[in-house]
Amino acid sequence: MLQFISHCAKYINITIEDVAVINKIFLSQKTTKNTHLLQNEKHNKCFYFIEKGSVKLVSKSSNRKEEFFFQKGDFFSTYHIMQTKSQVFDIVFLEDTHYIEIPLENLFKLFDHNIKFKKLQEIMLFKREKKFEEINS
Repeated sequence: MLQFISHCAKYINITIEDVAVINKIFLSQKTTKNTHLLQNEKHNKCFYFIEKGSVKLVSKSSNRKEEFFFQKGDFFSTYHIMQTKSQVFDIVFLEDTHYIEIPLENLFKLFDHNIKFKKLQEIMLFKREKKFEEINS
């Protein structure tokens, strides 16, 4: 959780009270290599921040399959690449990974705690767009 908070602190002034709220509503997770977070599933209502490790996200539709890769310091989700309702996703961990799970409803709770956290939306969006530009170029 410390890396996530440190990353956010680059963009937002974070107080001790903020840290307590973040620790309460976001979930720190660990998993092992080749574990699936999603397998042939519709999008889920979560964002993720990778503290250690790497992830492959595969997007599949009737006429296309795309792969995206993320590593330490990246945000990712299925939301930003969802194009059709029939689209399904695989999320697989390429190595032992530590990540923060950020359920959408908890992200809104953080916004309710303090409006300054709405800046996270921009940080998460920028990071994703930048990563996809690097991969697709």
